[in-house]
Amino acid sequence: MAVIPGQKRKQPEDETQRQYENNLFEIHMKHGSQCLQEGKDEKAEEAYAKAVQLDPEHAVAHIKLGNVRLKQKKWADAEQALAKAVELKPEDANTLFWLGYVRLKQKKWADAEQALAKAVQLDPEYAEAHSGLGAARLTQEKWAEAEAALAKAVQLKPGDAYTLFWLGDALAEQKKRKQAKEAYAMAVKKTSPEETAERLYAGRFNAKNEEEEEDA
Repeated sequence: MAVIPGQKRKQPEDETQRQYENNLFEIHMKHGSQCLQEGKDEKAEEAYAKAVQLDPEHAVAHIKLGNVRLKQKKWADAEQALAKAVELKPEDANTLFWLGYVRLKQKKWADAEQALAKAVQLDPEYAEAHSGLGAARLTQEKWAEAEAALAKAVQLKPGDAYTLFWLGDALAEQKKRKQAKEAYAMAVKKTSPEETAERLYAGRFNAKNEEEEEDA
C-alpha cells in the first residue's frame, strides 16, 4: 500500500503490543529492584510476578522472583520460581544451589540432592553447594556419599562449623570414630560461645525427629 507523503506508516498492531509489553516488563523489573532496596519485599514480589506474567521465558525474572520469595521464607513459592528458572537456564549453578536450598527447607531431601548434585557438577569449587549436598545425603542416611560431599566442602571452606559437624555425623555413622571426633572438635573450635555445638547438632536432627514422631 502506498503511503501518502508526510503520513507515517502505521506500525503493525502486534508489534505495537509487543513493544508495549517489553516496556512494561522493564518497568516492573526496575520497580521490583527499587522495592528490594527499600526493604519492601512483598511489593518487590508483586512487581517480579507481574514481570514473569509478561515474559514467562525470562530466566532472570524468575530468579529474582524466587530470591525475593526465599527472602520471605516462602519456600514452596520460591521453589516454583527457581525451578522454572533452572528449566530456562539449566547451566546456572547458583540458581541450582538455591533451588536445592529451598527444597531442603521443605524436607524434600531427594529433590534437593538432585539440584545440588547438578550445582557441584557445574561448579566443583562451590563449597556451599557441596555442604548442602552432604546435608541432603546425610538426612537420607547415605553416609559415605554424604562424607564425600562434606569433606569436599570442608576442603574448600574449612571454617564452616555446620559442615564440620555434619561431616562428624557422617563419619560417626560409619563408625569412623577417630575422624568423627576430630571433625566435631574442629566444629566446636569454629563455634562462637553463644552458638554451642549442642545447638548446631540439634539443627540437623530436628527434622528427622519430627518425622519419627509422625510415624510413631
